[in-house]
Amino acid sequence: MSLPSAIFRNDESGRQLVFDQPAEIIVARDADDFLPALEAAQAAADAGKWLAGYLSYEAGYLLEPKLVPLLPEGRRAPLVCFGVFDAPVEQAVPRRAGPATNGPIFDARAAWSAQDYAKRFARLHDHIRRGDCYQGNLTFPVRAQWSG
Repeated sequence: MSLPSAIFRNDESGRQLVFDQPAEIIVARDADDFLPALEAAQAAADAGKWLAGYLSYEAGYLLEPKLVPLLPEGRRAPLVCFGVFDAPVEQAVPRRAGPATNGPIFDARAAWSAQDYAKRFARLHDHIRRGDCYQGNLTFPVRAQWSG
């Protein structure tokens, strides 16, 4: 069985962090395991470990007491899943042999620059900090050519 891994890629710097072979995997599948999983993740971080993983969308129900009773039943994905790592391995992003064609879609370009995205990202985080929302979906247009 292969252990989970995660790659955080920075195309601007051409570097990526690779998290592989976790020493431990912290998982919470139900509400009773949610806070203990967060506490275990915090303890690992306090001990100098690195964490890579996620809180599911549905975990948001457990962050607001009024929403706890509305937590959907029959979820297939865990509420929390974090790998605990000693450290990531930093490496160069592998070079491609040629431009990606992605089938009939090619020449994809983000409509926002990295600076545009950073400005909007900061605005969203400001709304979260002020309590206007607890999460947001920050998406951007992509223009591409299509053959077909």
